[in-house]
Amino acid sequence: FSDVYLGAHYKFITGIFTFNQGLTFHQYEARNTQKGSIVSDNFVKLLPDFSIKLQLKKSETLNFSYNQRVNFTDIFTVSEAYVLNNYNRLYAGNKNLESELSHNLQLNYFSFNMFNYTNVFANINYNKRIGSFVGNTIVDGINQVATTSNSNFPNESLSGSANMQKSIGKFKGTIG
Repeated sequence: FSDVYLGAHYKFITGIFTFNQGLTFHQYEARNTQKGSIVSDNFVKLLPDFSIKLQLKKSETLNFSYNQRVNFTDIFTVSEAYVLNNYNRLYAGNKNLESELSHNLQLNYFSFNMFNYTNVFANINYNKRIGSFVGNTIVDGINQVATTSNSNFPNESLSGSANMQKSIGKFKGTIG
């Protein structure tokens, strides 16, 4: 596996906004040689990322960020062999796995108020993976063999959380 990259970022502040954006140029090469056959994956990617920070007060911020990533699997899942995971389950590697591309968006809010001892934190995350790694099970009679392949469909996830903490005297309450 080889990843040769060159990146540049530019950050500037204007008023209550802080902008940080960049590009990373990657030249990837993944080569897999097993049992006399060679599977090679060579490609170039230009991956953008940026973040915007909104400083509402000294103790209150809103952040938005976006980035792209290329993810690769580990050697275990591309190994062209059978592995006994437990007494009744086999795993077979897939030498033809390709990398996956993911888009990540994140929005965070943070507020700290020292006068009334209140902390508020909230975030929401969205992730879209293209060509993601999925597990498959091949059933042959009473035998099951697990394997991994690339999905033909995008895999999307949305998650969020919020937390509020308030102190009154010696008592501290948290809701999340």
